[in-house]
Amino acid sequence: MEEHGKKKNLVITTLYQQIPTELEEDIAGICAIGKFSDGQVTQLKKFEKPLVFIDSNQMSNQADSVTVDFNYAIQQVMAEAAKYKTIGFLGGKETTQDQKQVLDDPRELLFQAALMQSGKYNEAAFYTGSFSTASGQALMNQAISEHGDNLPTFFFCANDAIAIGAMRSLQDANIQVPERVSLIGFNDSNVARYVYPALSTIQVDTEALGSIGLNLLVERMEGNVGITQNISIATRLIKRESTKK
Repeated sequence: MEEHGKKKNLVITTLYQQIPTELEEDIAGICAIGKFSDGQVTQLKKFEKPLVFIDSNQMSNQADSVTVDFNYAIQQVMAEAAKYKTIGFLGGKETTQDQKQVLDDPRELLFQAALMQSGKYNEAAFYTGSFSTASGQALMNQAISEHGDNLPTFFFCANDAIAIGAMRSLQDANIQVPERVSLIGFNDSNVARYVYPALSTIQVDTEALGSIGLNLLVERMEGNVGITQNISIATRLIKRESTKK
């Protein structure tokens, strides 16, 4: 976002975690990145500055936002999952930045709904922990213990860290990836291509999220935007070695 701001001759001031009680007078607009509670949204709107949320849909709060198109992402995952008979999910719980609201993960909800529609949903194969490598390893350990020889042949993991932890668990149990169990992650983090086997994942263009959000903010600052907008960014499936060809 900083580089995109320079191209537009904008000076960007970055604030972390705590929302300040007041802003410097020369701040013309706000890009709020991450997950925010209703109380935090109210705080930000009180500044009465042009405001765009990135990675948080705030249409219900009458605020512009730029988000990931999770519906399309799950369509991509389901196209891959259709090749397998038994399917599982490893996910996490996320909170708002002020820790006051626990958020439902749209990846889990949409994947669950898609599996129900296809007749492949198995509640016993859905596991939720945190969005960390350690949690991914622990969740897969639990799945291996509970399912044994009936362990699902495909797991969708809500982020790459979970998938990498799950891969470690499978390798420790001498369960081959992808010959016995295939894994697909989410985000296409920097390490996804370097683990072994390289991780198949859903790629999110974070640079596009930032640049489109900044463009929308500039339009709002210039008075060129009327109705409240939510812009969804498409994802891309990156096929590597953790899923069957």
